Amino acid sequence: MAIPFSPETAIHEQHSRLRGARIVVVSLALCCLPQPAAVAGEAVDGRQLFDEACAACHGPGGQETVRGRARRLDSLSADAVRDYLMAARTIDTPARPYQRLKKGLSDAEVEALASYVGQFLTH
Repeated sequence: MAIPFSPETAIHEQHSRLRGARIVVVSLALCCLPQPAAVAGEAVDGRQLFDEACAACHGPGGQETVRGRARRLDSLSADAVRDYLMAARTIDTPARPYQRLKKGLSDAEVEALASYVGQFLTH
């Protein structure tokens, strides 16, 4: 049995379709949000993170610098790297791209980077 057409029925159907469309759009938007690098309990690969975020300026083994401006990392212990990265996260308004990168690191990422970079240490 067909429901007779009325303005109220048409409005209700339109609202139902819009509600469904909103749910789809919001769901897709949530899927596209950047995911945290380290979800609780998920291991972070310090080497991969270093290669993606640090090696361009510090070199693949931490021994190089870009135009003499990036700090050499092969003289730093894991503790020194950890302390530095943790302190860098407290900058209120990071002005430089590398400062913004450091501010956004999670505890797990700091730990992974410190462990990896600590392996560069040469005496």
